[in-house]
Amino acid sequence: METTRKVLTENEITNEINYLKRKGRNDEIIELVSSDYSYGLTKEEVNIYLGKQFEVAQMRMISKALRDHGVDLAKLIAEEKYDTNRMQVAISFCSQGVPVEAIGKGLEQTSNAHSLKEVLKKVLVAVSVDTEKEHMKQQLEEKDKVIQSQQKTIEEANVEIARLKKQNEELQSTKKKAEETPKEEKVEIPKAEAEVVPTPEIQYVVGVNRPNQAIMPLAVEKSTPSKQSGMYALMGKLAFKKKSRQDIVGMVASGRLNTAQLVQIKHAIERGLTEQQLVHLINSCVPPEQMKEIIEIAELENNLN
Repeated sequence: METTRKVLTENEITNEINYLKRKGRNDEIIELVSSDYSYGLTKEEVNIYLGKQFEVAQMRMISKALRDHGVDLAKLIAEEKYDTNRMQVAISFCSQGVPVEAIGKGLEQTSNAHSLKEVLKKVLVAVSVDTEKEHMKQQLEEKDKVIQSQQKTIEEANVEIARLKKQNEELQSTKKKAEETPKEEKVEIPKAEAEVVPTPEIQYVVGVNRPNQAIMPLAVEKSTPSKQSGMYALMGKLAFKKKSRQDIVGMVASGRLNTAQLVQIKHAIERGLTEQQLVHLINSCVPPEQMKEIIEIAELENNLN
């Protein structure tokens, strides 16, 4: 279980410094201890160097180890009261990445700072190689992840391509069948086939104008009966109301539609478009090609309903 570090308060630090002063510790030690307490070291950590008879230089090395690398290295170099030079080498190589355990073995195998430095150099090379290997391993793992991700993307793209290819083949097949199917013969419907509105015919007859008894022509209006076109009769067969038939024929007879558009209107009636659909189609005045597409869509919609 991890022990909670207890950092001293300002009052506690003041009490500890006053205690050291009463014990007669020199100013350098008091200044170092005060600095370490203010830095955030605990009383137990400071006691690693304060509880033994170290020189001030050794105390400074242990303080640096505590601040930079923690308790393990500080206890290691303080355990056997190593000289300042060896402490400095140990701290230096720890900063470069040599593990504390390897430093401890180096201290046991050597008797001076120079030999310790040579031993730790070899350890550092080995550590660097291991670190590089680990780094390369991580890079390879990352590349593998990228490759796997790209492979997955490629597989998904292949599936989508296959789907689109199949859809295109189906569309081409449908188009081919449509081209092979005989087209309906287009029947030209001249505008004259629309409902003929009765036109009064004026005839002149001889009459006598009284009282002068003068002979003069008199105008007599003669109405020509209206004719029903094939389109009008067709709407009657399809059970359109008489009022609706008159409205639609009147719109057709307005002269806004050309012959090709009239052909499409006839097709729309034959295919069973509703009165409302016919009115919308006539009012749209779109080109015959668009009318044909609209009629097909309307017919599909009517079949679905």
